[in-house]
Amino acid sequence: MTHPFWMINSSLLGLISGAIFFVYFSKTPLPAREDISPVLSVGPKKEQHISVNIRKIYEQDLFNSYKKEAAPQERIPNLPFPAPPAPQKMMPTPVQKPTFLDPLPVTLKGIIVVHGFDEKNCAIIADNKTEREKTYKIGEKIEDAQLIRIFHNKIILLRTNGQQEVLYLREQDAQEDPVYLATRGWEHIIRPEGNNVYTISPLAFVERVQNVAQCIQLLGLTTAYQQGMVVGIRVAIENSNSLPSYLGFANGDLILSINGIVPNTTQNRMEIYNGIVKSGLSGPIVVKVIRNRREIELTYNLYEFEPPLPLLPAEKKPAEEKKEENTDSDEGDAESYYSFNATKQKMRAREREHMLAKRQNSRSLKDGDNL
Repeated sequence: MTHPFWMINSSLLGLISGAIFFVYFSKTPLPAREDISPVLSVGPKKEQHISVNIRKIYEQDLFNSYKKEAAPQERIPNLPFPAPPAPQKMMPTPVQKPTFLDPLPVTLKGIIVVHGFDEKNCAIIADNKTEREKTYKIGEKIEDAQLIRIFHNKIILLRTNGQQEVLYLREQDAQEDPVYLATRGWEHIIRPEGNNVYTISPLAFVERVQNVAQCIQLLGLTTAYQQGMVVGIRVAIENSNSLPSYLGFANGDLILSINGIVPNTTQNRMEIYNGIVKSGLSGPIVVKVIRNRREIELTYNLYEFEPPLPLLPAEKKPAEEKKEENTDSDEGDAESYYSFNATKQKMRAREREHMLAKRQNSRSLKDGDNL
């Protein structure tokens, strides 16, 4: 029984020994393990030659201790000063006078006005050469002019050179136009009496000057100050045909008082105005002014006077008049015209007196009601 087990053990021992021998002699050598970690390869350092410009350090000095070397300046030879230029006379540019065209040879015969529709207004204009009449509207041309405005009594034309030409329907319309009145004098309204005394026609003055603002503008009144205080009213005169000239004022006159009231405040000025309105024709208006450092007193009386009658062309002897009465009828017509004109002026003067009387009565009634 022991013999078979020994053989099995011996065979197993031989197999194990052969396997070990085979493994030992048949094994291949393993390659050496390589390190995969990176290796820094440091090459040989090259020597760097840095060049430093020391001049830049000095030039960019923060403490302003560096001073630049001044470049040598070339010597300029002493030359004589040039002579100044001779003065030249400056001639003022001549003022070009405006050139006006001759009036258009036309006559305004009639006007058709449509209220609220200015573009439908028409003007009937006749050519003086051919005596032909034609109807024009706004914007249409008449020779070298263009019709720009149509009123109930006049039209306005614009010429090629820019001037405006006005055609009136009647001569009376032209005389009553405010633009025409501004060019007229004040002889029929203000009359000098001598010694700084003047007479003013109230109704004619009111017809010419519509309100207080226009009166101030015509007189050229401005407030005068001295050391910040109002001392009066200064008068400015544009030309000899202006209202202040006819009232006896000079350019630059300083009004100190009117009827004893100093016009230095608005309340005093209103008091002066109300006093003149209430007085009517009862008393004069006394104005004290300073002219060339002298005090002058101007007196104005309100009185309706008749304007001077138009004179005949020439005075004639009675004998010649008797001879020409029967031969020349034109002269009789002229005399009748002038006599009629005088009667007409007297009637106007009477109407003005009645109007002034009615105005004074109405004011006295109002004053009585206020009392």
